[in-house]
Amino acid sequence: MILYDAQSWRSFIKLKGSVFPKALSYALPSALVALVLKVLQTLGYLDPESWSVMTDGSVYGGFTFAVSFTLVFRTSQSYSRYWTSATGVHQMRSEWFDACASLVAFVKVSKKPERERLIFEHTLVRLFSLLHGLALEELADLQDENFPVLDIGGLAVEDLMAIHTPENDGKKVEFVFQWIKLYIIKALDSGLLSTPPPIVTRVFQELGLGLVHFHDVMQVVMWPFPFPYAQLSVLLIFVHMILTPLVIVQWTTRWWWSFILTLISVVCMKAIDCIAIELEMPFGEDPNDLPVEQLHDAMNKSLLLLLNPNSWKPPRIADSACLDYNELQSNFDKLSISLNAYTSKHHPIAEGGFTETEDKFDSKRQVAISMEPKASGSAKQPDEFLGQSAGVAAAPSSPAAPREEGLQELLRAFQDSIRTQRQHDLSQMLSQQEAAHSRYLQSFQEALRAVARLSGGGLALSRSPYGGVAPPQAATSFFRCSDVRKA
Repeated sequence: MILYDAQSWRSFIKLKGSVFPKALSYALPSALVALVLKVLQTLGYLDPESWSVMTDGSVYGGFTFAVSFTLVFRTSQSYSRYWTSATGVHQMRSEWFDACASLVAFVKVSKKPERERLIFEHTLVRLFSLLHGLALEELADLQDENFPVLDIGGLAVEDLMAIHTPENDGKKVEFVFQWIKLYIIKALDSGLLSTPPPIVTRVFQELGLGLVHFHDVMQVVMWPFPFPYAQLSVLLIFVHMILTPLVIVQWTTRWWWSFILTLISVVCMKAIDCIAIELEMPFGEDPNDLPVEQLHDAMNKSLLLLLNPNSWKPPRIADSACLDYNELQSNFDKLSISLNAYTSKHHPIAEGGFTETEDKFDSKRQVAISMEPKASGSAKQPDEFLGQSAGVAAAPSSPAAPREEGLQELLRAFQDSIRTQRQHDLSQMLSQQEAAHSRYLQSFQEALRAVARLSGGGLALSRSPYGGVAPPQAATSFFRCSDVRKA
């Protein structure tokens, strides 16, 4: 595949992967025919009226429209086949890699001996590399189909010979696929995989989806573009190559215009046809085909990453980490920094010391944290911590423990301040609720007294255990009266 810069016109000036050389080889004979005819006509050897093909340009315009429509439709279908193949290959790789990564993660928490877990991981990685390589070997049409398997020498050669039996011809992918499923089932049965079965089911789903994507791409490889349509395209191109010089000669006055216009017309039509042919089969050795070998190499590197011990050591939370949500929200811009910038500023030196840039970054972090309000007397002032940080920067050999202890104390002071503020807010909210409740009871008592006056004193009011007047059962019906609503 050719990579290019779409914003630079210089990247398009190249012959490798271009369809113009092939299109020119078809258009040049037609252009030369137009040139010869125009020269003979100019010298008087040919009478234009004796060999005139057509006098109305609309007939030729209709023919070129039919040719253009046929070629453009074929190109669009070829483009669809191309992206179906590219999407299917990437989805197949992602599904199988995710399945392998999940299984390696499951076995990391197994209670079995480390030797058994290590054998399972390495066998699984090699099997998935073999599966992906055989899948690309089935798809690609290369002279040297070399898809290396990650340390294939680590697998028993007598077991691998079973793949080359005659009954497995054309079914190697399904054969290795069954190996992987059986290997997982045996690990579950032996207790090596202690993950609950509903979670492991997700692995089988990803394996199956990867195989589905593989067969989707196989449709493009197995079934070519329909023959009648391809035959019609070739015939129309041939007729266009013959008819164009005869028509262009009648419409031009100079021989060079006949040559140039014929060349451009035929080149455009044939170039579109060449693009369609290039995109129909994306797994060949053409410069514009998919880079299947690079895809398999990327898959092997991804699988090798699963065996890297650092891949299974998530970063620990630092002692100086901010664990308060409100503080993170208020200092979001000051405490957020990209990974590259952070790692470039923080790199260890001899004996666990820190560089000067790291001390400056920590000082900025402490200044950002010190901008939050603090309870009086609960912690040291920020200037003291800045002084400690400056002291560390002046003497790199001194330990950074005092600075971290000061930061811890400052964080505790922030937490106490936030806790006090929350208690104050809660007490204010409770006071407001009590006041609203009192107003509600007072309004309710006044409404009941109004009901009692309208009923002529026949309504008995009782005392509520919560204070105020509690209405009897009959009060519900009085509240439905229009007189009560008016009152």
